[in-house]
Amino acid sequence: MGVSSSSPRKVTVARIEDDPNVIAVTESVLKQLAEPRKARPEDSVAKKTTVPRYDDRNEERSRAFRGDDRQSLEWYQLWKQNEAERNEEMKKKEEEWSNHLKQIDEKLESQKNRAIEDADNAVESIRNRLNLSLKTGSNACNDLRDALLACYVNHSRQPLHCSEATKAFVECAKKVRNEQKG
Repeated sequence: MGVSSSSPRKVTVARIEDDPNVIAVTESVLKQLAEPRKARPEDSVAKKTTVPRYDDRNEERSRAFRGDDRQSLEWYQLWKQNEAERNEEMKKKEEEWSNHLKQIDEKLESQKNRAIEDADNAVESIRNRLNLSLKTGSNACNDLRDALLACYVNHSRQPLHCSEATKAFVECAKKVRNEQKG
């Protein structure tokens, strides 16, 4: 096992369970990224790529990704706390709106019931008026109507003979109508 033999390296990349957008990278991988890439015999000229220069910002980012930096942990805890507060506030708002919608539904339901009741009362009132006028008119002028119909049956070819019966029936109808108005 000399300098010429080498074993393949293992690189481990793992996701942090709390946040699926964060990847943990080991220190050795960070060091490899920081060092300029050394030419190896297996690399051909076409395969050569440049590794971006490692700077302090990348180190801060990698520390934040690893989660072992105290400040990043505090930020994460603060974010979680704010998330819990936002969720609680959203639940309160949702409850307020649900109550508000229930009140509106109750108000609309009572208005609907009142409108239905008013419409039923109006219909009943109109029915009573119509029934009263029909009953009053038919009872008061019933005998004159029957006499007029009999006259038209008897004088079907000479309707002018029924003019007196027609006048009497029309006068009776006018009298009943005036009594109902006044």
